[in-house]
Amino acid sequence: MEQINFCEYTKWFQYLIDKKFHIYENCIFCFNPIAENSIGVGEHVIPESIYGFWRVFDVCKDCMKYFGDNVDQLAVKDVHLLNALHKLNLKDVEPYYSNFQFKGKDTIDGKDVKMVRRKKNFKAKVINNDNYIIQFNEKDFDPVGIPWLKKQLQFKNPKKLIDGELNDLNENFKKLEPGEIYNSILGFSIKKGEISDVKLDNNAIAPITPLISKVALSFLCYFLQIEQLSKIQELDILRMHARFNKNLNENLINCCPIFEEKSYGMWHGIRLLIKPNLLLLDICFFGYVNWRIVLHADNLILKMDNEKGNVEILAFELHFEDLNNRKKYFMVKYQNSEDVYYIDF
Repeated sequence: MEQINFCEYTKWFQYLIDKKFHIYENCIFCFNPIAENSIGVGEHVIPESIYGFWRVFDVCKDCMKYFGDNVDQLAVKDVHLLNALHKLNLKDVEPYYSNFQFKGKDTIDGKDVKMVRRKKNFKAKVINNDNYIIQFNEKDFDPVGIPWLKKQLQFKNPKKLIDGELNDLNENFKKLEPGEIYNSILGFSIKKGEISDVKLDNNAIAPITPLISKVALSFLCYFLQIEQLSKIQELDILRMHARFNKNLNENLINCCPIFEEKSYGMWHGIRLLIKPNLLLLDICFFGYVNWRIVLHADNLILKMDNEKGNVEILAFELHFEDLNNRKKYFMVKYQNSEDVYYIDF
């Protein structure tokens, strides 16, 4: 990494622009060498699926493939980000909800029932176990229930008897009240259930923290220099979690909006607040959804202008209010000053 005068933030930012965010000889995630002829189109730090357009070129092909296969897709598996895409009319998010698992409560016995969402409606997930028991939605009676029953009964009963009983079953089932059971002459029973309180099954959602770690490490590697990076105690934990899905320290990354009002915007932002021996790194998507990372660093002092003193806040924002004229902003605020300095490009 080339050493330059880091006293003036304008020079550093211009340096990053001139280098097109390619300032290292090795991959920032796996440390393998990067061949100059293999940097390609670069790595989207924030996925394109949520309108990210910041690319860096210090990520090797293997890491880029890993992120594409395992990490970037987490953005459209996060309900907060899907809600933002929907509210801003950026995407039809309904197809993405088919990837989520939901659960409801059986109003009769209080047990959890697995649910799926299809075309903005919820229905009980088809579950077939080895004990000749099947669960299905009432609207799936003909396409799911009847074929399954025929398969179970075909070797024990004449076809004519089966067809007649299933025709009767179809009519009788519609008359049942929730909790009532229909007992067939063919030896099976069917109970009508009722489900309420359908909600997202949070235990089945893949955490978005590998993506947050990827964004955080990328920001730190470009907006701090090596001697400052070496002071951050959790830096390698973020790298290992982003690239190799290693365990994350409890409470290292937390979802916590920084604005009281729930209002979405056409921008993403990364903000580093520098305190004595502590760094608070906020990664904010669509102007509201925010993840905060608490980092510890011994005596990390960031100077960008000798006359203005130490830096208190360092931020980087991507704005796409006009999709044909997207902009990046770099922002600095110094301690003991209310002034905020912006550069856009």
